[in-house]
Order: sequence, then C-alpha cells, then structure tokens
Amino acid sequence: MKNLFLLAFIFSVAWSSFAQCPSNELSKKLVGELTKGGKRKYLKTFKVDGAKYTEGNPIKYSYIFSKNKMYYMSVGDEPGTNDKIKVTLYDRAKHLIATNYDERTGKIYPVMVYRCKMTGVLYFHFEFVGDAKDGCGLGVLGFGPI
Repeated sequence: MKNLFLLAFIFSVAWSSFAQCPSNELSKKLVGELTKGGKRKYLKTFKVDGAKYTEGNPIKYSYIFSKNKMYYMSVGDEPGTNDKIKVTLYDRAKHLIATNYDERTGKIYPVMVYRCKMTGVLYFHFEFVGDAKDGCGLGVLGFGPI
C-alpha cells in the first residue's frame, strides 16, 4: 500500500512538471536574451497559455509605462521558434501603439520595441498565429537605452 501511494505521488509530481506551460527554460532564455550585455533591465514576465486562448479573444495584460523610456517585449513560444505569438500594445482608448507583427509580410518578430511618450497604463494583447492555438509562450518586458 505504501508503494502505491509513493507511486501516485511520484506520478503527480512528474505530471505537474511536465504540464508546466511555459517552461522555466524558456523564461531563462528570454530574460537572458533581453538583458544580454547588461544594458536592458528585466521588468516582468507575462504567461501566454494556449489553453486559455480562443481565436478573436486575446490573452490580455496591462502594465504602467513611464514617459521617455524605451521598452522591449521579447516573445517566445514552446519549443522556442518565436514565430507563433503576436503581441500588440494598446493605449487606454484601445488605439494600436506597437506590435511585433508585420501585416504586409505576415512576419512575426521576436522583439517589439516601444518608446513611451506618456506615463500611464498600456495593454498587451497576445494571440497565437497559425496552428499554435494550443501552444505555450511568454512575453518578457524590459527597458533600456534607446
């Protein structure tokens, strides 16, 4: 009976670590890329879980931005292709400010850059593109020099 409980415990721990979306490795990779060289500073990580995404209903987050700062959003997905998650930044009036997606070419860039002109709350919308609807990913926000 002890062995049965031990086996159940080991299985549940293994399952929860396997089901982790997204992985700690992806987080370390994106933060490392964003802060490489020591000029940019890490601010926050935003989880993008495909299980909570439905088309036309993006995953939304907000963040308070400061005037005259340059912000960088590094986006990555599992298994690390960086081309399945579109991030769009909106102001409080829902006007588009920046995106990592080029509508003309259909290309998704791994980093979005935005120079803030006014202190206030801005809104991130994360959407999966193509067949990645059940994917996992992260958006890592930082700031640094222009």
